Amino acid sequence: MDNKCVEVYMKRSLPVCFRTGACLFVLVLMVMTSACSTSQHYVKLSEAGSAYTGSVAALADRASLLHVEASSYELLDQRLDDNGRVMPKSRLKDLLNNTNSSDSKAVERNLRTKKVALNLQDYFKALQEHAASTASSDIGIKADGLVKKLNEAIRDAGGTLPSGATGLSGVVALAAKHQREAILKKELIVRKQSIISALHIFHEMDSLMTNQIAGDADTIRRGRLKMLITPFYTDGNASMGMNAELVDAWVSRRRDHLLGSITEKENRQLTDTAKKNADTFREIFIKMTSNQERTVTIDDLNALIDDCTAFSGFIKSF
Repeated sequence: MDNKCVEVYMKRSLPVCFRTGACLFVLVLMVMTSACSTSQHYVKLSEAGSAYTGSVAALADRASLLHVEASSYELLDQRLDDNGRVMPKSRLKDLLNNTNSSDSKAVERNLRTKKVALNLQDYFKALQEHAASTASSDIGIKADGLVKKLNEAIRDAGGTLPSGATGLSGVVALAAKHQREAILKKELIVRKQSIISALHIFHEMDSLMTNQIAGDADTIRRGRLKMLITPFYTDGNASMGMNAELVDAWVSRRRDHLLGSITEKENRQLTDTAKKNADTFREIFIKMTSNQERTVTIDDLNALIDDCTAFSGFIKSF
């Protein structure tokens, strides 16, 4: 090939190579950008899971507090017999011991549910850290250990796990350096049976608390009126005008009683919101771990995160 031919060949070939390289670079960039943007859905799903399980744990604590307070008022009311006389000490001791035993079982049940929620929250947090590229390289081993604890908590809470759910290992370690939506989705699918079992326990807690929380709140209001408000006012020996602290306490209790309807409304809102958040999270989780075309948006996930975070704050404000 003479020099002229070489020169023509070079002029024709270089631009082609350059254009090909540029196209390949753009294609790789698009793939990387797409992978980052789509994996964001699973970052948000993990964040939503963490927020939701946190609200479940807070609700379990709230239910225990209400239950013990309500049963305490009932105990005080049961001290008197039908004639208004204090029952014998032996009967009162038995009554207290029996109630303590019953309340301890109710509190323990809530604590077991809370443990399931916190273990599942730990898993979601680990997955969230990994999806955000801040997790350690042994995240796969860590996830396996966290799910093992979750499965143990589910069994302790009386839940059931489908056969084979306990022996599965995660695949999230494969994505240690390459964040991809498919890998994150596979990780959640592998754990799906355990997560669904946990959600079933939360559903049972929501169903139980719907009537329990409302009933406990009503018992507290009636007990407060019967034992702390009415007797103090009608007893001529109370000397209300002589003790400012007693007066302030009485006014405060009476105010709480009269505003009790508001508290009961808040308790109904509590259980309604808990059920709504549970249904929403379950629906989103199933959609994002199925083979169907995804219909969940980032806005859907952000809305759930906001709702669960606000719900936790609302519970802790009581």
